[in-house]
Amino acid sequence: MIILKDISFSEFFIFSCDKEHKMMRGIQLLILIILFKVCFNGYTKETSQVQNIDNDQLFVEISKNLRCPKCENQSIFDSNSQIANDMKFKVNELINKGYSKENIYNYMISRYDNAILYDPPLTVLVIFLWTFPFLILLILLLTLLIKCRKQKLNEFT
Repeated sequence: MIILKDISFSEFFIFSCDKEHKMMRGIQLLILIILFKVCFNGYTKETSQVQNIDNDQLFVEISKNLRCPKCENQSIFDSNSQIANDMKFKVNELINKGYSKENIYNYMISRYDNAILYDPPLTVLVIFLWTFPFLILLILLLTLLIKCRKQKLNEFT
């Protein structure tokens, strides 16, 4: 038959009143805490690197002119998404390597296309896309005008 006796909280976790055993348990607890710290340190490392970006003028200017691929109508400077943080980290890395603003833009364009820029370069395709609706409207108006004139000419004859 097992007889349970009243034990204190400290005796429950230490299991022995012996000083050597208490010291051993303390060392084991310290090792356990250190292991948890080492194991979970990697999860916070990446975000802390992103937070330590130097906010100089070139970084701010470039990151405000780059569009976040995930967020709608937000620059990577304003966005907190993971891809925006990765892009900010890359911009900071390229600035620290000595890349110029144009080189950084070219790097991002090669990776994400011209849509990554808030102010894309003026190309033939961009001009066509901006003028095409007006050309269609002009053609429709001319067609309507010609039909109306033909109809008026037919009414007079």
